[in-house]
Amino acid sequence: MLSMSRSHIALVIALVSLSACKDSTLQPIVSPSLKGTVVLNGFGLQGATLVNDTTTATTQIPFGAAFDGSMLSIASDTLLSTSSKAGGDLLYVASLASGTLKTVQMPAGSNPAGALLFGAAAAQIAVALRDSQAIALVTNLSSATPTVTLLRNAGTCPVRVFTYDGELWVVDANQRCRTDYAILGPSRLIHVPLVGTARDTINLGPTVLGATSVVVKGDIAVVAGGGQVNFATVPASLVQGGTLVQVNMAGKTVIMTAPTPAGSFGTTIFPGKDGYLYTFVYADAGTFVGRAMKVDFNALQAVGPQISGSAYLSLRHADSTLVNCSAVAGDIRGRIYCPENGAGSAATLYVYNLAGVLIRTIPAGQGAVDVGVR
Repeated sequence: MLSMSRSHIALVIALVSLSACKDSTLQPIVSPSLKGTVVLNGFGLQGATLVNDTTTATTQIPFGAAFDGSMLSIASDTLLSTSSKAGGDLLYVASLASGTLKTVQMPAGSNPAGALLFGAAAAQIAVALRDSQAIALVTNLSSATPTVTLLRNAGTCPVRVFTYDGELWVVDANQRCRTDYAILGPSRLIHVPLVGTARDTINLGPTVLGATSVVVKGDIAVVAGGGQVNFATVPASLVQGGTLVQVNMAGKTVIMTAPTPAGSFGTTIFPGKDGYLYTFVYADAGTFVGRAMKVDFNALQAVGPQISGSAYLSLRHADSTLVNCSAVAGDIRGRIYCPENGAGSAATLYVYNLAGVLIRTIPAGQGAVDVGVR
C-alpha cells in the first residue's frame, strides 16, 4: 500500500497545474517588504512572495528551480523552509526585512522537513531530518559555513520540530520516509534533549497516522494526523482519515482526538494570530480539492463562516464558487488567507474578513503551497 507526504501530494498537483503554459511575466523582484502575508511558492516560480497588508503590491525572494519545499515557518522577520533530498537537502533562511536569502547544506540524503528558530535571541535553527531520523542543529548562521550538528534517534520519520518547556520535541510521522512513505504505525511525539541520549515518547493513538504539524499553547499541544491514502488504487482510496489530537504535555497523555470531516486527509494545522487553529485538508482522495477550517483550540470544534451543513469554511470567489485552497492562515483580526493555484500554476491569495466576506484578491506568484501571516 502506497502513501505520500504532503510535499509529494503537492508535487503531483504541481505537475498537473504546470501542464498549462507557464506565465513568463511572473518574474522575481527582490526588495524589502512591509509587514503582511507571505506565500510560499513551491513550484512554477519557486520562492517566497511577500504581500503587503493594504495594497496589492508584492515582491518575491527567489529560491531557485531546485526548491521543492511545501512548508514555512516565520519568526522575527525570518522565514525558514527546506528542500527534500530530491531538491538537494537544503535549509532556506530568508530575511523578510531585507529580501536576502541564505541556504545551508544539510547532510546528503537526509530529506529535511520542518525547521524552527529557537534558543536565546532565536540564534539557532532546528531542522527535522526525515531520512536521517535526526534533528539538525544549525548555529553560527552569520558565518560562510554555519555549523551543523545532529541529534540522533529522533523517531522513525521526524517531520516537525517544536519546543515545550524549553526543550526540543519532534512530531514523528512514523512512516517509511526513505522509500515509499508507508505508514508503520501510529504517530508520536518524541522528546530529544540537547544533551544525552534519553528519549521520552508520547503515543498519539491508533487513529493518528501520518502526523504533519503541531501547535502548542502552554501545557497543551494539538497535533494534526494526515491519515492514510492508498495511491495504488484508481482513483486513490482513503484508508484512515485525518485527525486532530490534543495532548497534555505535562502529563504526557492524550486528552481527546477528533476526526476531520469524513473523506478528508492530509490534515495540516497552522497557529492563527487570533488563537484559533487554521486547518487545511484535502477533502477528497479522488480530486485533491483543498478545504480550510477554523478550529477552536480547546474544544477541537470547527467554527466560523462555514458552508451550510459542513465544517469547512465558506471561502468563495466573487462569482460565489468555492476557492480550492492550497493552505490557510488567520491574522489577529480574524481575517482568513487562502491561496489558490490556477491556470499555469499562477497563484492568487484570497483574503476574507471575520464573516467570510471576500475583501481582497492579490496575485501571489506561482505554485502556492503554504501561507503565513507576519
